[in-house]
Amino acid sequence: MDGRIAERRAEVAGYRRRRRRRGLASLAVLAVLAAGSGALLASPLFGLEEVRVSGIEGERAAEVVDAVGLASGTHLVTADVAGAAERVAALAWVGEVEVRRAPPAAIEVDVVARRPAAAVHLEDTTWTVDASGVVLAGGAPEGALAIDAPNSVLPGPGVRASDAAVVNALTFHAALPDEVAERVVRYEARSGRSLRMRVAPAEGEEVWVRVGAAEDVERKAQALELLLEQAGDRLAEGGVAELDVRAPGNPVLVPLDEG
Repeated sequence: MDGRIAERRAEVAGYRRRRRRRGLASLAVLAVLAAGSGALLASPLFGLEEVRVSGIEGERAAEVVDAVGLASGTHLVTADVAGAAERVAALAWVGEVEVRRAPPAAIEVDVVARRPAAAVHLEDTTWTVDASGVVLAGGAPEGALAIDAPNSVLPGPGVRASDAAVVNALTFHAALPDEVAERVVRYEARSGRSLRMRVAPAEGEEVWVRVGAAEDVERKAQALELLLEQAGDRLAEGGVAELDVRAPGNPVLVPLDEG
């Protein structure tokens, strides 16, 4: 037999032996992994024992634990973490949530609660909303900005308001410079483009200011500051009916009709 042919046959046989060995090794690894996975899933060490909640406490923390909805003993590997996060996120007052496994036997839930921003007074009810307009609950928390919106309709808790008048008021307030926003006592929102705000000047009586739509808010705030400065004495004497900055390039002071 030609030496080259014999050498080639030996190479082929060696390759086949190596391939068989690799195949057997792979099967062995798969068998070990399968056995390990089975042992892991059967292990009582990974049964859920605790749900840890951070970011909130008290009754709200208990509400989160209930919403997670994972029974004690649920295996940590197969626990539906995504479903738990969805259920917690569905709570009206929850703004952000992260749910993760914490081996060997806990679930950790980080929650950022929505903050009340305003109390919207409708014709016959009052609702608390956050800065984005999501309805949180009924009633008015102490210190919340008041928005009088007698013509508006709001959805139930957990839903973002789409009412034009309320959205316009919240948008306008969020865009105000801090030094002006701090002076706002309340809003009167009768439509999406008809907005007044009650402002407390540095000196003198509170005064209504017509601001209209949430457009050119910075310029309107600058015009208001100028009007308040110019009308200082008249405000102190209670001689101003309202201010109008809907056209910030031509702000108007409306005197009190004493007749």
